[in-house]
Amino acid sequence: LFKADVALKGFVSRYEDKVGGKYGVDKPASVIFHLALFDTADGSVIWSASYRETQTSLSENLLNIELFLKRGFKWLSADEISKFGVEQILNKMPGVTK
Repeated sequence: LFKADVALKGFVSRYEDKVGGKYGVDKPASVIFHLALFDTADGSVIWSASYRETQTSLSENLLNIELFLKRGFKWLSADEISKFGVEQILNKMPGVTK
């Protein structure tokens, strides 16, 4: 048995992959997941966060230009969106330094 002060638990409530290719899709990828950091001594939640994204085209939301630049102007898979979301959440976790 492992001895730890905290445990990170995740829950995925949506994981739908895109239908289409890199530069055109019939249906975009969509993910929703939640993470929670628990105190193993008493089970209390120390921190939690959620990530939700259904990728949209740049023409649907020009405010996403920075995100499109970062991702290379392509349609992502559910796996790629999930990895991006985990990075975003963990970078905002208290006590994490970049």
